[in-house]
Amino acid sequence: MPDTNYTKWDVHEYSNLLEECTNHTIRQETDRLGDHCYQLIDPCGDATGDPWYFWDDVVADTIDAIVDYQDKARFRTVGDA
Repeated sequence: MPDTNYTKWDVHEYSNLLEECTNHTIRQETDRLGDHCYQLIDPCGDATGDPWYFWDDVVADTIDAIVDYQDKARFRTVGDA
């Protein structure tokens, strides 16, 4: 079973999981002032919302969507058995 402390995952791994669950991804960027940040990217490739400047904030703001998706998938699997 993978480590579910997602704050320890790298951006690529977490972005892939988020995309699997929500069709959104996370992209590392540099803002207008040259600061490193993370941006939520919608399925069309457009940035949505304000960027995050801390990885823990990215995870805190997106983890519920991942958990909801995984819970629903688990329920579907149990219901199909």
